[in-house]
Amino acid sequence: MSSNSVRDPLDVAADLDAERYQALTLLIVQASLVIVGMNVLLPKGLTLDFVVVLILLPLWSVSLRAYAGGRLIALLGLAAAVSGVVLKYASAVDHAASSTNALSAVVRLLGGVGTVGLLLWARQLLPLHRVAALYGAGMLASALTSSASYTSLGWKYAFATPVAIIVLALVGVARSRLIAPAAAITLGVIGVANEARSYFGFCILTASLMLWQTRRRPVGRKPNKWAPALLLAGIAASIYYLTTALLTGGYLGAALQQRSVAAAPTTVLRAPLRST
Repeated sequence: MSSNSVRDPLDVAADLDAERYQALTLLIVQASLVIVGMNVLLPKGLTLDFVVVLILLPLWSVSLRAYAGGRLIALLGLAAAVSGVVLKYASAVDHAASSTNALSAVVRLLGGVGTVGLLLWARQLLPLHRVAALYGAGMLASALTSSASYTSLGWKYAFATPVAIIVLALVGVARSRLIAPAAAITLGVIGVANEARSYFGFCILTASLMLWQTRRRPVGRKPNKWAPALLLAGIAASIYYLTTALLTGGYLGAALQQRSVAAAPTTVLRAPLRST
């Protein structure tokens, strides 16, 4: 055996340390995604996601520079928190202000901004579908452990969002680009059946964006920057009026018809009520 094939023990130790550091980092980022997704409330107005993103601040804050607008979002969030505290004390002269509520609001705001930074950091270390699946798993775990989720509106307020995140994360790795839009539309239909009409609209817009991404880009021609926005605006308006007509017209059931007619604003053109 030649002397060149014998590695320095220090180099071997350095490689092992690097592998251990990488494995530990991956473990931390995956666990933190689940934890921040759970959104656990703590005493004194604190939240567990705020504590996690605060502890991991030195790690995820560095990744903000790699994304356009990343640092801007962080600065705007910090400015909003500071302005909220200033306004709280400024209005204390003639208004009663709760310090507990103010702290809770600031914690939630900074926790949300920190969660965005954490997701961006995780995106640099993990595939996008795994980032979404882990975050959605945390949200789903929180919903499953809450008694308030098992009510008549449990799907709308507890399960709809985490299920959508997990399902779209899982189908996002499929080779066919039509599976994910089909899944989003299916989730939207399920949402309509469970009185989640705005959820249906978001699912349709998500499916539209996915289909737009599958289009063939013209070669040698500059793309129109306003075309996607105009397309989505038209789709959103069409879906809104179509679903309003279906719901208020009774085509999706008498129960949904009655609730939709009662909730619909008077300025919206309603479809003629269909006798059932």
